[in-house]
Amino acid sequence: MCRVKLFSLFAILFSLSACSFYDMYEMPEDVYINLNENIFDVYSDVETNDLIDETNVEIVSINNKINTDILGEYTYTIDYLYKKRKYKYDIIYKIVDTVEPIFINSSNAVTIKIGDDSNLCDNISFGDNYDNAPTCSING
Repeated sequence: MCRVKLFSLFAILFSLSACSFYDMYEMPEDVYINLNENIFDVYSDVETNDLIDETNVEIVSINNKINTDILGEYTYTIDYLYKKRKYKYDIIYKIVDTVEPIFINSSNAVTIKIGDDSNLCDNISFGDNYDNAPTCSING
């Protein structure tokens, strides 16, 4: 008799706890999270709220700084609340380098005579905001 009661109690507790389990990454049907383009230039000032355009839920992990020091594609997981439950949503964003290298002495005119096979890049000083060692090549 005691075993039957214990088993019944265990079955009831298990069924109650099973109802409270949910997939934190499964977005409920009524939830929407519209994203921005989410492509940012290297070294730009970006926070997590810059990733989201519009939503109908409370974002818990908002206004956190995003590291934009290294180029690449990244995933940021936000936490949001919906009907008193906490969910997670992965947002993909990219860090890119759109700033072209600058030529430091580009105002000086360089004259090359026909048949001169010297390397023009030897006479040009240049730098880049991201690449520590940009390369020079001349087309044409």
